[in-house]
Amino acid sequence: MKSSEYNTKVKLKVDLTKYHSSLKVGTKGITVGRQGIWSRNQDRFITVKFPKYTLDVLWNGLEIIDKEYLSELKEYKKKEENNLKTAKDVELTVGVHGGLKYISYETKYENILLHTSNGFRESIIELIETFNKNNIPIKIMILGEDELPKEKIELIKERIKKRYKIL
Repeated sequence: MKSSEYNTKVKLKVDLTKYHSSLKVGTKGITVGRQGIWSRNQDRFITVKFPKYTLDVLWNGLEIIDKEYLSELKEYKKKEENNLKTAKDVELTVGVHGGLKYISYETKYENILLHTSNGFRESIIELIETFNKNNIPIKIMILGEDELPKEKIELIKERIKKRYKIL
């Protein structure tokens, strides 16, 4: 899949006229990698070349409008979703107060066994929904579980199962 860091068409979703008068919402540009001080130090930024100005912009302030990239991304997500249907050994790890920490699972991709962990809350919730939809069991683990009374462990697990509709 093509990297979104180089030569990807984007459009501003935010007003950046305080940096240059031409950087209004809807202004189109092209990503040129990580050239500025912000983008070199933080992956939340990308350098974008606009018609009259080049600037590091937060990814969440951009909309990707590159048809080729979006098509490849759609195909990738479709393959990934099919791959998730075969997931095994799914474990959801939560904190002692029930906060999501990470989810880990095993899948096979082209006969290669992959072990994957994800700690992003939105992604964890999407993965839980996918596993539930495909009737894949999810084992709930609690960080520091060995130091908690059994009643508290069961209470936390039941709360998580109810909140995220885990089978």
